[in-house]
Amino acid sequence: MRAAAVSEYLDRLFDLGTGHLGWTAAQTLDTNLDHIRRAADARHELISSVLRAVFPPAPTPPGGDGVAGKLMRFASSHNGMIAARAASETT
Repeated sequence: MRAAAVSEYLDRLFDLGTGHLGWTAAQTLDTNLDHIRRAADARHELISSVLRAVFPPAPTPPGGDGVAGKLMRFASSHNGMIAARAASETT
């Protein structure tokens, strides 16, 4: 690993400790590198779970989010209009 990459990684861990985790510089520097990473991951999981509880994800629409689902929703929402037009064209 190149020296610049190691330096960037250590800077990132220091930023996580002092910023995201709220530790002092001394606490961060006295902590094992793996423990900083694990603490930051745990903090991320905690915040994510709280946000999911407060703002639940939107339900998946019928038919999914793909093209087939969009076509199914379009057809079901315009079914009356399509049937009326078909009836007028046959008479």
